[in-house]
Amino acid sequence: MLKKIAWKLQSTNISLLRIIGTKIQFLLSNRGEVYVESLGYKFYVRKEDIGLGQRLLNEGVYEAFETSLINSLVKPGMNTLNIGANIGYYTVQHSKLVGDTGTVYAFEPESINFDLLMKNLKENKCDNTKAFQSAVGDKNGQMTLYIDCINRGAMSMHPKNIVGDSGKVTVQSITLDDYVEKNIISKKIDLIQMDTQGSEAMIVRGAQNMLTENKPLIIMEFWPFGLYSLDDDPQELLETLEQIGYKYIFSIDENKQELIPVNTINLIEQCVGRPDKKGYTNIILSSTELDLKVN
Repeated sequence: MLKKIAWKLQSTNISLLRIIGTKIQFLLSNRGEVYVESLGYKFYVRKEDIGLGQRLLNEGVYEAFETSLINSLVKPGMNTLNIGANIGYYTVQHSKLVGDTGTVYAFEPESINFDLLMKNLKENKCDNTKAFQSAVGDKNGQMTLYIDCINRGAMSMHPKNIVGDSGKVTVQSITLDDYVEKNIISKKIDLIQMDTQGSEAMIVRGAQNMLTENKPLIIMEFWPFGLYSLDDDPQELLETLEQIGYKYIFSIDENKQELIPVNTINLIEQCVGRPDKKGYTNIILSSTELDLKVN
């Protein structure tokens, strides 16, 4: 009965009720590591994780439409970055899609997630993937990461951006410009996928050179509330990317299973127009027109 109540609360449009429902579900949940198969891949997840973990356990797939987009956009021989890699759901897919002639670079700062990431890379024989326990931002050094014990994909650099507050840790941080210059011989990056709970503007600031030179396809979460929490302006982020050369923006609509062309203004309105003003969407940014056939 309580589980049903928790799910109903999580489905409402009222932020406080969703938080209460989420915390009830966490308290009722079994905890620990469990094995699950998805899309022919093998993953270890945390049972108490209401985000990726529960989606894979209950539905067998996470973000079905975005997953299909990844399988269309990532090509053999590419060099890709997965920032905020979590347990490696997308990292493993990148690895198999780029093949032996490509390389995947995965970044995940939180220790439990990183341990699962490494286990999942080994389980799926992702020998072309390099994983780093590090955050990515606009400076090299250290940052504070706030831990979300309920949704393990919702760790953030600001406490306002998490639901299940479970303390904070100090993590290493790097910039993409510095990392690419020192570690990637070809200096060529073809695609970036990132979901970092509001840190996306910091990542872009630390990647100006690489983005200007490579103009890789970008797939990222766009969450104005999360950006504002970290004193970043979502409109300024989009304008910066446009100045670099990203002329085309598409919202990934999981419900309609389609890509929707958007501009800066209507994208922000789409997110902040919700009653709690905390809406988000995943987006694709490209410097060229997309010729996309979804698998």
